[in-house]
Amino acid sequence: MEAPFKKILTPIFVFFAILFIMPVYCTAAGTSSNPSAEKQKKWVIEYTISGGFAGIRRQLTINSSGHLTATDQKLRKNIEQQISQKQLAEIVNILVQYNFSLRNDSISKLSNRCADCFVYTLNLTADGSKGKITVNDLSLKDSKYIALINLLSTMLDQALKH
Repeated sequence: MEAPFKKILTPIFVFFAILFIMPVYCTAAGTSSNPSAEKQKKWVIEYTISGGFAGIRRQLTINSSGHLTATDQKLRKNIEQQISQKQLAEIVNILVQYNFSLRNDSISKLSNRCADCFVYTLNLTADGSKGKITVNDLSLKDSKYIALINLLSTMLDQALKH
């Protein structure tokens, strides 16, 4: 007579085990550190390049939704477009490395020995916090932000070519 009870109790036990364990597991899984959660932060990057012999002044603004605005003030050209998911992912990956912040105290020193250098300024606003760094051609090579500046420069050039 034990066998019929085992046949009935075993499926019932498994059912209740799943019923009570799965919600706990799913809740715990939802609270784990998830890199994609970092990607959901709202941010805005304002990138400016100015100076040089020709006296250029260009600006690029990109936000977390991928909206890009590129401006060349000297040519009076303004372009708005949506960047590709690949470009957006590249930016987010770099921002994750910086923990979505630019440290104001890490502003590179601008060299006075560089009369015709370009000056690169990054302003980042992410979830209410703000940071700014400024480098020029001489201090850029030693900056930890060189990858982001190079990427933004390329995107700015591509946007203004159209």
